[in-house]
Amino acid sequence: DLLDVLSPPAPKRSSKLVIALGGVAAIAIAVVVLLLMRGTAAEEVPCLDGLDRVRGVWDDGVRAEVKRTFLASGRSHRETTLKKVTDDLDRYADNWIAARRTICEATKVRHEQSEAAFDLRMQCISDRLAGLGALGQLFSKADASIVDKARTATRNLGDSSSCVTLTSAVAPPTPAQAARLERLWPELAAARAQSFIGRYDRAAALAQETLDHAKDLDYPTFTGEVQHLRAVTLVGSSKPVEAEAALRIALEHAAKAKNDRLVAGVVVVRAHVHRALAQLAHQSLGDRRQLRLGVALGGRS
Repeated sequence: DLLDVLSPPAPKRSSKLVIALGGVAAIAIAVVVLLLMRGTAAEEVPCLDGLDRVRGVWDDGVRAEVKRTFLASGRSHRETTLKKVTDDLDRYADNWIAARRTICEATKVRHEQSEAAFDLRMQCISDRLAGLGALGQLFSKADASIVDKARTATRNLGDSSSCVTLTSAVAPPTPAQAARLERLWPELAAARAQSFIGRYDRAAALAQETLDHAKDLDYPTFTGEVQHLRAVTLVGSSKPVEAEAALRIALEHAAKAKNDRLVAGVVVVRAHVHRALAQLAHQSLGDRRQLRLGVALGGRS
């Protein structure tokens, strides 16, 4: 055929070229898939950054410093206590990461939790992380008396899992309040850490400083928590009258915040304080009777 003769022959494609083009296409597809995966992961970062948030609070560096101070304490139980305390705080950090992720994913991934509940529960989680950090700092400067009470301190840390189901009828903090609370939770945690090891006067002083710093915060849950701690430290310092006054304020703020967990905690401490006040009243009555008896006997002589 004339057309066949006049038409140039079709170029033969090299099999190597086909393979090369196929390889380029495969790489392009892989790059697109990788970018899509990275985009998805980036969206989930807020729920997967728990470990990053724990870093610097409880990590290898803090553990090493705690080990150094515990072993230098001279206590016969220092190695055993160090092992138990380290295990306690490792487990606490793992539970904190898991609780934070659960709260985050409930709102950001599964969309089954409101933003208000998310903000409220994240405040609770911030408090728990501050507690972990406070003990890490305290143990990093441990003396013999701290080593003696270290296990008691770790057992008194607040349970992070309770934040997952925390409820309140009151609105969560505003962005401005939340920003201030990020600085105030560590202050409260430092005061708690002192109370955990029985240094009640120091704990009370730190709690009062925190109250002063939060004076115009207008977030009743936080104020109630601080006053509750003040009451505990005052009980520890054998000052039940002052503790009762702090508990009244704590209960007022807990009720205003509709925080049932805090209300329950205040009620427990208040029952203890009332027993202490009753004992004081009984002792005072006995002292007055003894005084009257002494006066009567003196008048007879």
